[in-house]
Amino acid sequence: MKCWMFVFAFLRRSIRANQHGNLKMEMKTYARQIMTPVNDINVFHPKIKIDHSTKLLFVGSCFSENMSEALCSLRFKVLANAQGILFNPISITSCLVNICERKCFGHRDIFRDSISTNIYHSWQHHSKFSSADSEKMLNMMNHDISNANDFLTSSKKSVIFITLGTTKVHILKENGCVVANCHKQPGKLFETKVLSLSTIIESLRHAISVCKALNKDIQFSL
Repeated sequence: MKCWMFVFAFLRRSIRANQHGNLKMEMKTYARQIMTPVNDINVFHPKIKIDHSTKLLFVGSCFSENMSEALCSLRFKVLANAQGILFNPISITSCLVNICERKCFGHRDIFRDSISTNIYHSWQHHSKFSSADSEKMLNMMNHDISNANDFLTSSKKSVIFITLGTTKVHILKENGCVVANCHKQPGKLFETKVLSLSTIIESLRHAISVCKALNKDIQFSL
């Protein structure tokens, strides 16, 4: 992709330059950029090292799904989004706490859709868990949490990747709880708020401390 972007950029600038009689100068400039010695490039060396023995847990936005799929295709040990795709920091950190505490979801944690009454949802989960069968839904929710807990505790060499998607949260008016997904329910049920940086940091710190209590060797990447 980068190669094609470079070619298109070169052609665009070359056409412009040719109109002013500077094509040769433009070609020399691009040649110098191509021939930049590798030693002149500052390469970032991350502190976290992973290999095929490392357990990689992803929690968060669509990016976590895409990255986990790419790494899975390369035969890495990967598990992604035990509660589905999540965007706001409160829901993401809540998911991590649920994993570490091996939370068991019950009927109190799901609700019936106010529009399509034959469907159940969870305010803490992505809509991929929604189902007309409440028992099947709860079994899937609890299975994925337990599976993620086993995944983290089965190896000392684990890395949790957190991908944040937004600072905006939707709060359910009836109980003041942040929801992970509105499930296309009426807007009057929610109020919207933008989280402060300090709130996000405190939420992340809490989740990290809970994870460390489960496995002190867990590393984190944000």
